Amino acid sequence: MKKLFLNNFPNFITICNLFCGCISISFIINQNFYYSVLFIYLGAILDFFDGFFARILKAESKIGKELDSFADLITFGLAPSFIIYHLFIHVLSNNSALNNFTYLKYFSFILVIFSAIRLVNFNNKPQNNKFFIGLPTPANALFLTAFPFLFALEFINYHSYLKIFILMVIIFVQSFLMISDLKMIALKSFSKPILLIMSCLIPFSIIYLSLGITILVFYFTYIIISLYLNFKVNDE
Repeated sequence: MKKLFLNNFPNFITICNLFCGCISISFIINQNFYYSVLFIYLGAILDFFDGFFARILKAESKIGKELDSFADLITFGLAPSFIIYHLFIHVLSNNSALNNFTYLKYFSFILVIFSAIRLVNFNNKPQNNKFFIGLPTPANALFLTAFPFLFALEFINYHSYLKIFILMVIIFVQSFLMISDLKMIALKSFSKPILLIMSCLIPFSIIYLSLGITILVFYFTYIIISLYLNFKVNDE
């Protein structure tokens, strides 16, 4: 009984991640971006721990790997896509001049398609402990969650055309990054002191900047470090 529990404990955490994704979508439908984003963050934490416990309990399995991909597709693919979809609706409904562009909101779900492709690639290609090939879906999701908060900031709040342009750009850029052959550094490859410093900086950044800007700062730092390592490897 104990062995059965230990072998399935990581899968239980993965199911909790999937549940978080479903709850996140329900909050998006009700236009509650704050709690929607919160449950995506909770899903990201659970996504880290299911792999962590699978390794230390030696409970890694093919079923667990497939279940993890399904959970990631919902929490980090579908839920963030719904956020972008509802941002489109919000922007388009506030500017009558954009009535002819209502179809643009459906481009949001391109992110789901490329998230699925990314996850299939992850399951079928050899992986390196220090790198991911292509942008991981959790990193993409966390990046997308910044935009409900950014669009509420005063300097961008009244610029509907700029918002639409930004949304279209991030859809195509993020989709490309997820299926690219770029090596994206894995957080577990960072040393413990660096992770500790990052953990301490996050709450201070949120207090003195904003949640949206904080996410962007850490996201672009991650991208720049990964791109630098790609160029460094190519030079060698």
